[in-house]
Amino acid sequence: MREPIETNNGSPPPLPPQALLERLKDYGQEDAFALWDELSTEERELLVKDIEVNSHPPTSVLLLDPSLSFSP
Repeated sequence: MREPIETNNGSPPPLPPQALLERLKDYGQEDAFALWDELSTEERELLVKDIEVNSHPPTSVLLLDPSLSFSP
């Protein structure tokens, strides 16, 4: 596991975007940011962009939680 990455001025990295974190919490997916402190700035930006572009929480929850799947 890598150490948390610090910014150029020695301060810790910024927190994940609060609105996105709240949206993921609604669907039990907030662990997507579990290693946030270990990511580089570029990796954080890519993660946020990927989640924003590719997340469809209601569908994702059904795919990730078999107890919520529909039976024919």
